[in-house]
Amino acid sequence: MYQKLIKTITLILTAGLFSTSAIANTISIPNLSEQIVLDGQLNESVWQQAAEFQLNYVTFPYDNTQAPVTTTAYVFHDAHYLYVGFKANDPNPAQIRSHLKDRDLVWDDDLIGFKLDTYNNAKFAYQFFVNPDSVQIDSLENEFDKSTADDWNAIWQAKTQLTESGYSAEFKIPFDQLSFADSKQLKNWQIEFIRKYPRNVHYQISNVKKDKNQECVLCQMQSIRGFEQATTASQFLFTPTLSAISQKQRQRFDPEQWQSDNQVEIGADLNWQISSNSRLTATINPDFSQVEADSAQLDINSTYALYFDEKRRFFVENSDQFGSLFNLLHTRNIAKPEAGVKFVSRSQQHSFATLLTNDESTLVQLPGTLGSSIVEYQQKSTNAAARYRFDSSEDFSIGAFATSRQSDDYHNHVVALDSKYSLTDSTTIEGQFVWSDTQYPDAFEQTSPGTGEAWQIKLNHNQRNFWFNAEYQQVAEDFRADLGQVNSVNRKYQKVRAGYVEYFANSAWSQFEFWAGGEKKSTLDNQAIEDNVEIQFNFKGPKQSRISTGAGIQHKVGRYLDQGMFNTNFAFFYGEMNLTPSVFSSVLLLRANAVDYFNNSQGDKFQIHPIVKWNVNKHLNIQLTHTYENMDSGSNDLYLVNLSDLRVSYQYNHSHKSKLSVVYNNLKQNIQQQELNYLQHNQSVSAKFIHSWRFDAFTAAHFGFSINMLDDSVLQGFTTQQKAAFFKVSYTF
Repeated sequence: MYQKLIKTITLILTAGLFSTSAIANTISIPNLSEQIVLDGQLNESVWQQAAEFQLNYVTFPYDNTQAPVTTTAYVFHDAHYLYVGFKANDPNPAQIRSHLKDRDLVWDDDLIGFKLDTYNNAKFAYQFFVNPDSVQIDSLENEFDKSTADDWNAIWQAKTQLTESGYSAEFKIPFDQLSFADSKQLKNWQIEFIRKYPRNVHYQISNVKKDKNQECVLCQMQSIRGFEQATTASQFLFTPTLSAISQKQRQRFDPEQWQSDNQVEIGADLNWQISSNSRLTATINPDFSQVEADSAQLDINSTYALYFDEKRRFFVENSDQFGSLFNLLHTRNIAKPEAGVKFVSRSQQHSFATLLTNDESTLVQLPGTLGSSIVEYQQKSTNAAARYRFDSSEDFSIGAFATSRQSDDYHNHVVALDSKYSLTDSTTIEGQFVWSDTQYPDAFEQTSPGTGEAWQIKLNHNQRNFWFNAEYQQVAEDFRADLGQVNSVNRKYQKVRAGYVEYFANSAWSQFEFWAGGEKKSTLDNQAIEDNVEIQFNFKGPKQSRISTGAGIQHKVGRYLDQGMFNTNFAFFYGEMNLTPSVFSSVLLLRANAVDYFNNSQGDKFQIHPIVKWNVNKHLNIQLTHTYENMDSGSNDLYLVNLSDLRVSYQYNHSHKSKLSVVYNNLKQNIQQQELNYLQHNQSVSAKFIHSWRFDAFTAAHFGFSINMLDDSVLQGFTTQQKAAFFKVSYTF
């Protein structure tokens, strides 16, 4: 009895000590009413009353070493704004790297900013950064899936000022752009101040040490308190849009007959901050397709449909809320929406998001065991998704996900449950179970899948010098996730990897990593699809360089399960480096035995993939990406492809830029089918020019034109197949 009493008293005292320690380490942020002139100079007296923080630790690529430069952050607030100031000293101010680019595109520059967790639950954090030219970055960091979404945009202000000893910055963040518990009580938040300092090494400098034995990153920020008077009023932003496009295209076999299509659309976006916890966005008649060009991708020797990132603003806003282990929502599947509405809500323990749109035409991915294809169902559809997550603590989360796609004689309904649990500070386990019900229309000429299931489980262990992860996944033959990106069914997938990492303090060679692992894919009845064993070496070195090299022993089937497996061993080298402060270059070299899926044969593949990015000056940026890929079998060339992607951008000022993209594709392929053996040669060139004015996150104007040209055995020379001119303007009230 006495032992039990002593143990209870000990636990109470220990809890009290930890609580006292936590309070002692919490910094109070003063509430000050004095106004500032936002000029980046920090010369008002109010900054002398602000809470002060020193950024003393290099947390990347080193392990909490002493910072090479001094940086001080200052924080205060009033009832409506959070104010953050920085003094970033530099012994060589001439080496400061800064460029005029569009917002969210200056991650490689000198940056100063902070992360902010307004719910103090280490699940997600706002990020606000600015470069020395006052170009803004805002993003959301999600601890649940370790993602960073810089497609999130808020309306806030920041100004920087170059000085003889470096630069300084002032931030003014409206509370109505943040989610938090809206009450007059004392609030406990978490913050981390960060300076990115790219020189020979790209230093990340922080005010807090980071424990690399702890898997949770957002758990390690500085505790702050205050903000009793912080309020957020209901905010309503209305953004009407006017868009026009004129297109002409013609068929390859009828080059004299042009078909014209001219459209003028009036639409609107609505953004309603209902409370500090919830936001409603809606769109009507959106024109999503012209402002950003997709990156060039090889569309050869693959049995799967290409994957394209989402770039449309309505869909990317708060897209992190829909994350899950299986990709159950990939909104590029919604091709031609007429209207859409999205509601998101975050609180201390609960997060909820829902999306509803229609689609004028329905694109459906048909997955198989060895590949996938996309068909277009010429019927309108209704598309919906909902995501809920309950974070009971920093260690445990549970959630649910549902999607629905409904059209005439077609539907796909998906329901999922998932959970993530931290076994220790270094080890997490997460899993998901998904159920689907699908009916195909007669036009697909396929049997309706009916119901199907999929599930997976992951184990991750991360320590300072050792990491390990294991994964098991199973997808039934009748499972479908038509709003997502699950492109293979009737399969089991197993993966195990383990690695060793070493950090070198204050050395140009900052990090070394070695890992080894294996993967195996098979059908549900254990018929082998693919297996491999791989080793890899990674180095981080001078001039922000990174080197990766490795090799693998691999076996995989071709186009057919019942025709045996091919040996597809491979070796690769990847290197990247800042050749100068303004020129970045990388190259991937791959040599492999590979499968020629078109002819279902084995060949030798060689690929070289160089990238060059050149900041010519503060305004002009040029990026060239090229892919050369060749596969041969003995003395026969199976195919040869050259794919080039050139992007040229000129930023006149913070709001005004021009951008040109040109993609060239040259493919030569030997077709070997039955008694036929012939060379197929296709070339294409596409170009897009866009001139833009962007005055804030939502008010913008764009105009431009695009052209597509083909050259093949039918056309006999480059011939324009499609051309378009477009215009879009939006204004926020």
